[in-house]
Amino acid sequence: MISIGIIFSTFLLIFLAELGDKTQLTAFSLTASTKNPLIIFISSSLALVTSSILSAVLGCISSKLLPQITSVVSAVLFLVFGFYLLFSKEMPLIKECFLKTIASENLLLAILPKVFKKHKIFNNELENIIRQDRSHADIFRFLIKQKKFFKDDINRSDKIEGLTCNLDISKKVIKMPFKKALDEIIKFEQSSLDIYEFINEHFDLDHHNEEELQEILKKLIKEENEHIEFFNKIKKRGNHE
Repeated sequence: MISIGIIFSTFLLIFLAELGDKTQLTAFSLTASTKNPLIIFISSSLALVTSSILSAVLGCISSKLLPQITSVVSAVLFLVFGFYLLFSKEMPLIKECFLKTIASENLLLAILPKVFKKHKIFNNELENIIRQDRSHADIFRFLIKQKKFFKDDINRSDKIEGLTCNLDISKKVIKMPFKKALDEIIKFEQSSLDIYEFINEHFDLDHHNEEELQEILKKLIKEENEHIEFFNKIKKRGNHE
């Protein structure tokens, strides 16, 4: 017999636990960046349903195998995870952004030479772009080491999570046709540019005094614009040198 009380209490408990957590924020960011709410709703709902099915199946198996201690273990685990969530500190959003910027820039550094050498295009301008991208990653390593802006109000911005989600590039780019690979590289460079511009705009607020860092960011913005211009020029050329 189905218990309405169990259904209601489970729904309320899970709903309140998920409210405002990273799953909801991720769905919010993806919807904002893709502008396709129906697809994001269906995908995130399927992910949550799959996760819930797995939890229910494992709970059912454990209750049959260890009926005497299941309730005790469940209560202990609930308390442990509850205290962990209550007292653990979430990573600042800007730190996540910096870490993903470093990881993505490093991946791009591995991809670029392979893509262009594969298609027999490798010149001094491309070498300069690779050198600049390496310096970009170093700048964000320095910011993490200095714990810059981990407590800043930039972490409360609605934009930062969406910008971080967009910062993505795959090793599959190496195997793509040249034009498609260029599209992915340009898309990534544009995402990097969006992040640099967002941070720079935030520093324009009155309560910041980061003139030196702003100068560095302006240099990064200029270089990213030049990178995008270079890759678009190669794309328009339409032939392999």
